[in-house]
Amino acid sequence: MVISGALAVDPSCNSTDEKNTELQLYADAVKGDPIGKSRSLVTAFRSSGQRRADFRQTIRDGNMDGTWRLPLVQLLRDVDTRWSAIELMIGRILDLTQVHMTACLFFVFVLIQVFATLGY
Repeated sequence: MVISGALAVDPSCNSTDEKNTELQLYADAVKGDPIGKSRSLVTAFRSSGQRRADFRQTIRDGNMDGTWRLPLVQLLRDVDTRWSAIELMIGRILDLTQVHMTACLFFVFVLIQVFATLGY
């Protein structure tokens, strides 16, 4: 199997089978369009003022009850005019993973609808 681009195989992989498995997982993840899915996620959370307010409140509630300690921020969109926008967007999603993993059921319902509409 050949994967174009730079790829560092985890040095803790002891066997060729483990390395091949890791390469296959990487290839499958890239084929899954992580950037497109990230854009869809951000669009779903930012598509209305109420969703943004609910997301912000979820962060605030988690900070108050000690579930996490996160800055009170929103998810970032990527924009063509900023060269690092995709990196910043994905970085913010990773930073706030705890929040969207515990966000209210409404968000989950909306995401299911968005992904179904987009064919994911």
